[in-house]
Amino acid sequence: TSGLSEVGTSIILSHVNQRLRRLALSTADLWSNITVSTRSKSFIEACVSRSGDSLIDVSCLINLSRRPEFQRIVDAIALVLPTTSRWRRFKLEFTSESYYLGGDGPLVIREVISMLDQLFLPNLQSAELKHNIPSSNFASLLPPHSIFLLTLSSCGVNWVVPQLRSLQLKNYIPAGGGGPRALPFVHVSSMDLHFSASSWPSDRIADCLVACRQLADLTLVLGRTWFVHSETAIPISLPSIRRLKLKFTYIGRTHSLDLLDAVAFPRCHDLSIHIAD
Repeated sequence: TSGLSEVGTSIILSHVNQRLRRLALSTADLWSNITVSTRSKSFIEACVSRSGDSLIDVSCLINLSRRPEFQRIVDAIALVLPTTSRWRRFKLEFTSESYYLGGDGPLVIREVISMLDQLFLPNLQSAELKHNIPSSNFASLLPPHSIFLLTLSSCGVNWVVPQLRSLQLKNYIPAGGGGPRALPFVHVSSMDLHFSASSWPSDRIADCLVACRQLADLTLVLGRTWFVHSETAIPISLPSIRRLKLKFTYIGRTHSLDLLDAVAFPRCHDLSIHIAD
């Protein structure tokens, strides 16, 4: 059934026979992967209870086109917030079939962001913050809520993450009001930055990279996007980076590579470049 397909292996095993049921219900690791959705309240409660003291992986997908589901998403997120000390991996992903949201849509989205604003995550090792933008010509279509998500990002800024080593960001840059020192990513050693579209301030991206003082591996994926910075600005040096993977889309011009005018990699000894059309 659709319910079984959502809850995964743990529930399926529990329906085979009594022996496997007891085994499935008592094995904490089988309940350590929690997907937050509008249909998963009972599953979230079961995972929180049966995972015991084990570390857990939490994923949250929010469809910006489905306004009636927003409050249920907020309620579902509230169920996992008491377990933040056990989060090992966290993925927050926004997606949309369209960008029209009327009524209180933006307010509910901001409520989600505010709920995840100040988290104590002592065991978090990997985080993904992503905003999937439709590939159509959207530049003139982005409403205020999307501008908020894209350029005024606060999720992650106030986290306590002493074990965070891997960070993936897509069309999303956490921005600390106090510059790079305000961002909590000092121990991040691997980062993926993916910009598929829109215009981005290079200084904010540079601040995020500077905050990762132990960053050694950087992957840049640059789509149909461009970057804004002062032509007289001096490139910011990122000496910790040893390996750089650069993937960019070439459509007759290379505006996406303007980001490289704002940063420098003086100690990079491993460079790979992939060009897509």
